[in-house]
Amino acid sequence: MNNKDLPIFDINNYSDLDEALEEGNKLFKELYIDDRIEFYDVYSQCNAHVQFSPKNTIEYKNKIFFQRFFHIVSRDKDESGNKYDNYPCENTDYDCDRDCILNFFPDYREKTIERMICPFRLTSIKYFSEIIRLYNLKDQRIKIFEEVRTKNGRYSYFINFIYIENKRMILAVIQKVEHGDRFKYYFVTCYSVSSIKRKQKILKNFSKKK
Repeated sequence: MNNKDLPIFDINNYSDLDEALEEGNKLFKELYIDDRIEFYDVYSQCNAHVQFSPKNTIEYKNKIFFQRFFHIVSRDKDESGNKYDNYPCENTDYDCDRDCILNFFPDYREKTIERMICPFRLTSIKYFSEIIRLYNLKDQRIKIFEEVRTKNGRYSYFINFIYIENKRMILAVIQKVEHGDRFKYYFVTCYSVSSIKRKQKILKNFSKKK
């Protein structure tokens, strides 16, 4: 793998993808449901605890998985509106035979959006906890910016954590929701950014917020 310091969930230790998914779901529970992920919100100047919506689940092949887990181990047809211009698993130890660009085959739906399980993304389920840990240690590879989105006159706040090393970029996103006189923080996603256009857009947004 390109990032020797980022912990990997090694799917090569399992007999097939289904077994790796089951064990990955258990690890997700240990890391994010049973344990607490905390950081300091520099924008609101308060301690934050990230929540993972454990009651939201999906059924896949007669087994129950956390919805947030299944989200981060799968991918849409494109990356936030940008068509994929390369395979995320290229030049890694987890190059798979699932052609997610030319032969996209949906494994499940999130509302109306079709998603395909990605073995490479499955290897990265530890990334979020590690990125927050590095951020708390003030590691210079972690950049953050807060963005405000509006929909139907309502404001939504998102904190973006960007891990950058060499040509590799990993994006982690947390939604920040007003709750009385404080905020609640909800995990949204964490993944290796594949699209070059998407990387450029993220860096442009970061530059604007600096």
